[in-house]
Amino acid sequence: NSQDVIVSEVTFPRFSFAELKSAESKLVYPHMSGILDRNPVENKIKREGFYPSGRVCMQFAAYYDNATGIYCAFEDPLARTKFISVSGKHNALEISWKSYIGIPAESRGGNSFQINGKCAVELFDGDWFDAGQIYKKWLAREAKWWIKDIPRTDSPEWFRNLPLWGLCLSPNSQTDMEMIKSAENLRQYIGLPLGIHWYLWNDTVKADWPHFYPRDTVQETTKTLQEKGIYVKPYIDSRLWNVLDGKMKKEDW
Repeated sequence: NSQDVIVSEVTFPRFSFAELKSAESKLVYPHMSGILDRNPVENKIKREGFYPSGRVCMQFAAYYDNATGIYCAFEDPLARTKFISVSGKHNALEISWKSYIGIPAESRGGNSFQINGKCAVELFDGDWFDAGQIYKKWLAREAKWWIKDIPRTDSPEWFRNLPLWGLCLSPNSQTDMEMIKSAENLRQYIGLPLGIHWYLWNDTVKADWPHFYPRDTVQETTKTLQEKGIYVKPYIDSRLWNVLDGKMKKEDW
């Protein structure tokens, strides 16, 4: 950037794929465990979010039908922060990645930027699983965070082997009973153990965020779930903070 302006963000790559006319066209989008949107252009789908996060957990997307598969990615081995936007419009599926540029406080323009990944497009045969295998091969080859040792012995065996996690919100004893019933029905349906990522298990009357104290019925509910082959992981958002105990102290934030 040789101009007397400040560049704060760069959008690259920006893909535009002509609409696949098949009634079975699908978009693979990396939200949580993955989302499959049917006919994304016709339905004018709109998805976006920051990577890396649970909302965008991988650096690829895929668009396919029974005849054509298109894999596209922004392959950054260091997983630096980006913003993905996916939309169905103008008879096409548009996918773009935005990178942000650090700007020194004294900058008056002419700041530079080097793109922090590679644009990748590949045709494939198959579905969401096959697209995921393309991404996995790249991870194993270049990603700095890739762990080659399998199994992951730094995680408990039960945690590694669970085939399914469910996200549950249960703020009181009544909804706890509903959660147990729903989880048990799902457990019986799939015939395998499963896990619950439990939101609102903490008592907000005893303490405000970021302090987490369990509600009185949490231990009993957890025991009941475990007896039914259902594992529990309590949700917690915080990582590090200064601790000044006491309800609603602003300093806790």
